[in-house]
Amino acid sequence: MKKIFFILFLFCGYAVSAERGESCSGTGDYGDLICHKKKLINPCEVGTNWAVSECRRLHAVGLEKELNSIYETVVDKIESENVSRQAKHEFILAQEKWSEFRDSTCNFMGESTKAWGEWKWSCISQITQSRTEALNSYLDHLESLKCGSPECQKSPQW
Repeated sequence: MKKIFFILFLFCGYAVSAERGESCSGTGDYGDLICHKKKLINPCEVGTNWAVSECRRLHAVGLEKELNSIYETVVDKIESENVSRQAKHEFILAQEKWSEFRDSTCNFMGESTKAWGEWKWSCISQITQSRTEALNSYLDHLESLKCGSPECQKSPQW
């Protein structure tokens, strides 16, 4: 058991201390760096088409993590504010449908251009960022429900 923790500690220490130009094996978590041709690179600092696409993909993944975090916060808030089960169901369904819309829209954008990766990941980033802003508005609206006064319960701005 001690060996497992030691190996895990070494691996985590390597992932945190990874620097551009170091050799790599293609596996592991290197943060914003990726393993390309057995060297760690920051794809956002390389001008090739592949690197630009990879940079945009990493950006989209980061925005997706932020969106998922806000989504979970809204679901938790719905539950803690005793909003109806039907409203919670509709919110979850809306998020699922939104995800399908985003993916279909961005796949279309990617397939309709020669720069597939660049367009697709830029599209995903843009739509995901807009959805994150909308979810933040939903969260503000749920917060206003606690107040009780008509001023607090004004219509949400989304």
